[in-house]
Amino acid sequence: EGIFDKESAAPFTEKIRLCKKKTKELGLRAEDAVERLDDCVEMYGKLLKESEAVEEFLDQLEYRLDKYASEDKVSANKPLHNHQNY
Repeated sequence: EGIFDKESAAPFTEKIRLCKKKTKELGLRAEDAVERLDDCVEMYGKLLKESEAVEEFLDQLEYRLDKYASEDKVSANKPLHNHQNY
């Protein structure tokens, strides 16, 4: 003979059933959260690569602008030749 009879065990049986249901729901939610985090990690990787490419492009652009600016300075500092030798 058990500690509980069917009537006295009924509330506990219902609580156990609800706990199992909630545990299953939480497990499904956890799986979904893991999948979404995996997607986030993948997207982060893509964005990181893109930002590195943009950074490299901007560095090259800055280098070219500096180069052109220094070439302009050199040509601006060259004396103009006056051909007034008569």
